[in-house]
Formats: sequence, C-alpha cells, structure tokens
Amino acid sequence: MLDRVFVEGLRVRCLVGEAEWEHLTPQTLVADIELACDCTPAGRSDSLADALDYATACGVVLGVASSRHHRLLEALAGEAAAALLESFPAARSVRVRVAKPGAVPGSAAAGVEVERRREAGSG
Repeated sequence: MLDRVFVEGLRVRCLVGEAEWEHLTPQTLVADIELACDCTPAGRSDSLADALDYATACGVVLGVASSRHHRLLEALAGEAAAALLESFPAARSVRVRVAKPGAVPGSAAAGVEVERRREAGSG
C-alpha cells in the first residue's frame, strides 16, 4: 500500500507560454503535487526527518518554474516531476498537475497532469 503526501493549489508565478507577451509577463499558475511513499516511518517517529517534507516539495516546484521560460505546461510539469523524484529518493512516484487559470475562455482553467514513476532498481 502506498501513502501520499500532497499539496493542492500552490500558486506559481512564472514566465510560461508561446505568445510573445508570455515571454515578458509573468503569469500565475496553480500546481498540485503528490508524492507516493510509505508514511509509516514518519507516523511512528512523529519526526520531520522521516517524512517527505511538503514545504521542500513546494520549493522544488517553484525552483523549476523560476529556472527558465517554459513554452509548454508539459515541459514545466515534466521537469518538476523529475526534480521531485531526484529530491525525494523515498518517493516511489510523483504526480504534478499544472493549471493555467483563464487559458480557455469559459473555463476555470486548463492544464496538464503528469505522473512519473521511479524506474525499477533505482532509489
């Protein structure tokens, strides 16, 4: 059985998009992060040292978002997922959902969700 550590609704301010104005004007995206792991050690010890720290996970995603201009949400989400797996060896898989509010007229948001699993034999 896998447990999950998650963050919903992380506001991410970054340069993203294809349009010329999107290369110059930061936008606010909304990200959800989920890391699949075994929370048993942290539950037993009640120690952050044994947990997947969701504040650190937020920092990883914010760091990826601010590292460069991403033309596509797929690129941003994929890079964030890879960075999360690298930062959290105990995570068996990660899911990153990135939404762009107002991207499609008449909708609350449009976006992408990626899931990456640790390859067999790694971590």
